[in-house]
Amino acid sequence: GHFIIQVMATLGIGLLQEADMRLHAAAERYQQMLTLLEDTPLAVACEAHLGLARIAYEWNDLEGAHRHAQQSIQQAQQLESTDRSVAGLLFLARLRAAQGDSSQAHRLLEEAQRVAHQHQFVHRIPEIAAEQGRLLLQQGNLTAAATLLETFDLPLSRARLLLAQHNPTAALPLLEALRLTVEAKEWVDERLKVLVLQALAYAAEGTIDRALHCLQEVLERGATEGWVRLFVDEGLPMAQLLAEASARGIAT
Repeated sequence: GHFIIQVMATLGIGLLQEADMRLHAAAERYQQMLTLLEDTPLAVACEAHLGLARIAYEWNDLEGAHRHAQQSIQQAQQLESTDRSVAGLLFLARLRAAQGDSSQAHRLLEEAQRVAHQHQFVHRIPEIAAEQGRLLLQQGNLTAAATLLETFDLPLSRARLLLAQHNPTAALPLLEALRLTVEAKEWVDERLKVLVLQALAYAAEGTIDRALHCLQEVLERGATEGWVRLFVDEGLPMAQLLAEASARGIAT
């Protein structure tokens, strides 16, 4: 019967479901939390809005993602000593990059970095660097990306850089070590990200059968949860691999 505990428990379940990539269930929990808060508005609703923004983005509902992200940032600004506004800015930067607005994405990342330094949210700095590196890679600026990423322990970003440098042979052992780590920790969402990059690395190396083997589980699970951006954000190499999977009857 404790209202705040009910709200936070509902949020916690949603976060766990989202981490397991059970997006439909997570979206339902986040909406349930917002319904609970209709008569008692609390700034903590920023968490539910940001969760819904991430899910809308994955479903390629970019308009809905932007709307929820803006609401999240507005409400997060009412909270003291929280990094939620930084999380919202990071998400908006990813969204703007996906929409092709790299200059706005860069400005949002600069703002996220400024806020993180101002409030000493040091745990957010590597995440900001990862997004900055991803944006630089999308722009084809490999030199700047390499300079940025060398100061951080970001194996997924490092693997992306190696793939952009046409060095899948070096990326594969890095990705395999990372896969074993996230599997041991039972991080479902991170494991799927690794599998996607492993698939691209094997494809770049010319080992198509192994690439499709890595991709098959992601495709099977994604079909039920409606994942889109997990694939789309990887660009032309993923489109080519999906076409091969479709030709072999693995994807439709």
